[in-house]
Amino acid sequence: MKKLFAKLFAHTPSAKNIDWKNIRSVLIRPIGSGLGDSVVLSAAFKQLKKAYPNCKLGILSTPRNRSILKHIPFVDEILPNNLLTAITHCGKYQIFIDYQSSFTSKTILFDFFLAPSYTICFEKKTKKHYNANTVRNYNFYVPNLAATHLSKSLALTPFAPHINAQTPSYTLTNPSPEALARVKAFFQPNVPNILVCPFGTDRQVDRTLLSEMLNKLHQHTHCHFILPFLPEEYPLEGSFTYTGKQDLEAFLALLKQVDMCLSVDSAPVHIACAYQTPLVGFYSGDNYNFKLFSPIGNHSTAVRSHTSANGPVKVIDNWSVDEAFEKAVRLLEARKK
Repeated sequence: MKKLFAKLFAHTPSAKNIDWKNIRSVLIRPIGSGLGDSVVLSAAFKQLKKAYPNCKLGILSTPRNRSILKHIPFVDEILPNNLLTAITHCGKYQIFIDYQSSFTSKTILFDFFLAPSYTICFEKKTKKHYNANTVRNYNFYVPNLAATHLSKSLALTPFAPHINAQTPSYTLTNPSPEALARVKAFFQPNVPNILVCPFGTDRQVDRTLLSEMLNKLHQHTHCHFILPFLPEEYPLEGSFTYTGKQDLEAFLALLKQVDMCLSVDSAPVHIACAYQTPLVGFYSGDNYNFKLFSPIGNHSTAVRSHTSANGPVKVIDNWSVDEAFEKAVRLLEARKK
């Protein structure tokens, strides 16, 4: 059935006189629905808007990422990722960029009804019936997304000669003034305030190693740690300020104003990079993931697990406490200058 479905709906669009110097509209389907995925793509939106100031830029959203997309200043249109959007926007977008990691019946049908003039498709997982050979609903295919950092992915496409050659950066608008003021209650005066985000949706930092690192950092800097969750969610020994779960505006306000962030490989890493908040990110030994999503910018660095892994692991362990401590101290000292 899926084989027949692909034959019926997965046709290659006919490119209609694409003038890459004058692109009128671009719609992007993100690699995933996570907040971090959206923040990383802000680099691509920034590049496109700079290259084509009058170009209409749209992005497909889910309830999960819609709130963070509103903070990307280069996005002109945020559209629900459903079939109705494809039907009502049929032929309205000149270029469609598909980052999603695999083909599905839903995305194939969406692309068919959207009917863009030109489709750029990034690396897809090979599945029995849906893969880059059986589904040909694209004009340009990038077989290895991890050939570069995700923020530089447009350099692998026909946009390459036209986008800005500067080093990509993330951009988010500021959180609301109310949120910025509200979270100040969690800060302590006259000491470095450090936000600690040790777990995400599918991974967490080893608690024993993190406790050792935080204790060492506190003894050296007399810093104050802010943890944006409840104590029982991730038990740590020591004296910390637990904020409980915060709404997105408050969480952005924390990341905007703290002196440094320590975070597992998840959304806070990329939000901190967008706000140029000093950051130490904790990553597994998975090279593919690190190439795509490592932190960017002069204010950020990463510590990686020495454990070899074929993919992201739930518990990021076997990393150097001394390395993490030294990198955190250097970032704090650089912030004082």
